[in-house]
Amino acid sequence: MEYSYYRLEDINESIASYQEICDLFINLTNNNNIKNIMSEILYNGGYNGFSISSKLSNRDNPLIEGQRRLAIAYLLLTNPDTFVNLMENKINLFHGTNANALPSILKYGLNSAEASEKLGIKVTTGEGGKVRNFVSLTDCLNIAADYSSFEAQNPNEELSFKVIVGTTSDDALSAGIKRVSSDIPEVGIRNSLPLENIKVLCVPSSKVSFVEKLTNGTDIKVLPMDETDKRFYYIDEVGYVSIDEELLEKFRNKEMSKDKTFTKEEIKDLSKTRLISKIKNKLEEIKQIMERGHSKNDIYKHR
Repeated sequence: MEYSYYRLEDINESIASYQEICDLFINLTNNNNIKNIMSEILYNGGYNGFSISSKLSNRDNPLIEGQRRLAIAYLLLTNPDTFVNLMENKINLFHGTNANALPSILKYGLNSAEASEKLGIKVTTGEGGKVRNFVSLTDCLNIAADYSSFEAQNPNEELSFKVIVGTTSDDALSAGIKRVSSDIPEVGIRNSLPLENIKVLCVPSSKVSFVEKLTNGTDIKVLPMDETDKRFYYIDEVGYVSIDEELLEKFRNKEMSKDKTFTKEEIKDLSKTRLISKIKNKLEEIKQIMERGHSKNDIYKHR
């Protein structure tokens, strides 16, 4: 399957030392299955039917594609379970913001500044007060992560943490996209992304339980995404890669010293494991219903 317009050779010409940083990423894990998946992401731009490129962006080139691949590979290194959730659900478009925007997002969806004004929503996050008539999404996760670092104006301290909103290409298309003029790879959604089109919220691990309570009653998954502000690599606008050796050493020591529970189940078996778990939970529900003496119709309701 073709995941990207660009071959490894194209990216190598745009990003200095791309092959070397790919080797570095792959060697930062002891899990062979993660190594294989990371190779697919870094060299082909996708894995197991999941394309990291939405192919909806206003601009695309080998430099952007290389940054896109490295950002998802970094997520696989730091938050593998979150990567699997995004992959399984085809989530490849993101919007970074501050959690102060969550109350309005969970009530009205993700709105443009113009739509927010019409709804009477006070915009405390966003891009310098610009009244834009579209919602900005990007398929470059590192760009969304950088936007999530912006602080809110007059913030509620309880909600002062990073949030990345995730959706799919299909959901973006159904909401209505528009071409936008921008220096970054950006997908414009006309006016708003409805709440039902928001698939995940990625937040710091320490905030997952808190945000799950806020999203109760919705179908939104809340996933941990840590270390977005501690990337040990940086790629400038002309494709030069720089490595922060101190951050890299801290990352290497931490990753190599801990035994991730994730390694006990290979990623390729994770979907099956989750399905088995769901079946067991459902059987347990049915068993409890039968023990309480309910009818078959009650059982069918839980199937």
